[in-house]
Amino acid sequence: MGFVHNKSHSKSATFTKAQLVTLQPKHALAHLTHKAVGATARKVGSRPSCARSNHIKNIKMMISCFVPSGAVWVNSRNDVGHGNLTQHKSINKLTAGTVQFEVRDEDSEAQDVRDQTMAEFWKEMKMFRKHEEPTCPCRNPLMGV
Repeated sequence: MGFVHNKSHSKSATFTKAQLVTLQPKHALAHLTHKAVGATARKVGSRPSCARSNHIKNIKMMISCFVPSGAVWVNSRNDVGHGNLTQHKSINKLTAGTVQFEVRDEDSEAQDVRDQTMAEFWKEMKMFRKHEEPTCPCRNPLMGV
């Protein structure tokens, strides 16, 4: 709702069913496009440089949790419809497009972090212990444990 209202809401903010029903697929599409491309509208040749397909799918799933209806989106007259707005064909097309860019290795860089090996862990612990001052910003807060 913050993307639609163009302001941030607190975590404790609740919205009525009537407010949630007013959301349209164009709102969700603009939000997901902004997360993927960095702009609310895709241009010809634009590629997802800000997020990968799994991130877009997770955001889509989070939006879907708050939609009152689980049925597929059905368009009615005057650009008003009903159902789950994340099931609209334009949003499905966006997620499929991000997957295709990812397959072709033309998407954003992965933000994955691998686990440390034991040798790397002990080397890092040794480096942290070199700092004598307990409030050193480089020092791990769990060092005293």
